[in-house]
Amino acid sequence: MSRLHCCARALSDGGRLVIEAAVPGSSALPLESGIFVRAVGQDYAKVSVVAHDPVTQALRSQEVQLDAEGMRLRHVTRRYTHLPELDLMASVTELRLEARPSGWTLAPYPAHQPRHIDVYSVARELGGGLGDG
Repeated sequence: MSRLHCCARALSDGGRLVIEAAVPGSSALPLESGIFVRAVGQDYAKVSVVAHDPVTQALRSQEVQLDAEGMRLRHVTRRYTHLPELDLMASVTELRLEARPSGWTLAPYPAHQPRHIDVYSVARELGGGLGDG
């Protein structure tokens, strides 16, 4: 929530915060632990080892690359939020949801889509909706 608060404070009048996100539990952000093969080539392999922690809403992983040079590890931790939680955190930090399309084409967001774009503006601002140029 502190990051949303910093964004809200940094926005000038008419400014927007745009977030591209995957829906937790969808094909874009599966909530499961396991070993996942990402890519295999003639002389390399990329694998993700993922642990899901539903209590902290986190996915912790090691991104592993194996090739002729050896093995490289990259630790990644992703904290996810569900849409109602994101909207609540935004409202507490004086941001209001202005639009939630399913992608950059601004098509409407149906609940089954794995990704969405969120457009927030500062709540103290009046008018100036998305597309009002």
